[in-house]
Amino acid sequence: MAKEDLLPFKYDSKTGTVYNTSGDKIVPVTKTKLSSKSWVLIFIDLSARYAQFLCHFYRRLANCTYRLLAWYVLYMIFWGCPSNARLDPSAPLVCQRADALKHTLAPHIKPYYDTYAEPYLARAHPYLSKGQDYYEQFGAPAIAKGQDLWVKQASPRIQHGYSAVNSQYYKHVHPVLDRYLISQSKDAYNKYLDPHVQTLSSHYYKSVHPYFRTAQGQAYNVYSRAHNLYTERLVPAYRATAPRVQNALHTAERAYTRQIEPRVHAVLRWIIVKFNQVIVPRVKILWGVHVQPQLDRIYDKLFRNREAKQVASKIVEEGKTTHT
Repeated sequence: MAKEDLLPFKYDSKTGTVYNTSGDKIVPVTKTKLSSKSWVLIFIDLSARYAQFLCHFYRRLANCTYRLLAWYVLYMIFWGCPSNARLDPSAPLVCQRADALKHTLAPHIKPYYDTYAEPYLARAHPYLSKGQDYYEQFGAPAIAKGQDLWVKQASPRIQHGYSAVNSQYYKHVHPVLDRYLISQSKDAYNKYLDPHVQTLSSHYYKSVHPYFRTAQGQAYNVYSRAHNLYTERLVPAYRATAPRVQNALHTAERAYTRQIEPRVHAVLRWIIVKFNQVIVPRVKILWGVHVQPQLDRIYDKLFRNREAKQVASKIVEEGKTTHT
């Protein structure tokens, strides 16, 4: 057996053709040479990628900034703002606005708050105070420690790293960009685009600019005529008719205060009375029939089991102490 019979293909030396075991002709794979891009296309491609990266980066940065601002506002409103911040000029602006809004809306919201929300909040107050105690015991020291670590260690290191990266950029990266990208783009602009820009500029000053100057002169003439008409005719006419117009306005104001305004106040008082007599009782009935039982069930599910467990644990402890 010849050595060529053991190979997975056969070679015909006369025609220079290679066949596989099934007798099919093997065509050699030729790699197509990629067309080399010019540096202008490479510059445009890199610029598009850089712009896309900047858009994505600034979008993420804006989202993070909005979230941090929202968390800051909520923290300042619920924990960080001093009392009566609207009267304190040194208080943060968020606290002043929040306290002013709270002071404005409090008289309107407090009756509904005392009627519907206060009983449930009074039941949940022990749990809230317990959570506040946990925060003061564990959360506040951790936050203060984190602030100290940020001020003492993280912030100087970040600033030092930023200065180091900035110096390395201007030392190593910026010269390369200036040599291979910025200077070549300037040369390409001066070679390919600047002649067209100069040609367009010359065409503009030869063809468009004279018509623009003519239109500008015509507009100025129209403006001067309108100004003369205003100063010579309209102003004297206004001065002549102003006393009559003011007299008519005073007459209309007196008629409004005597005839229309009392009727408007009467209609508003009727609307308020109907609201208090019709809508408010129905809302109270709907609240007492549909909403309040559901809230009581939710409260029973949330807090009644805990209260029962606490009472049972107290009884067991008292039994142990009396037994001992």
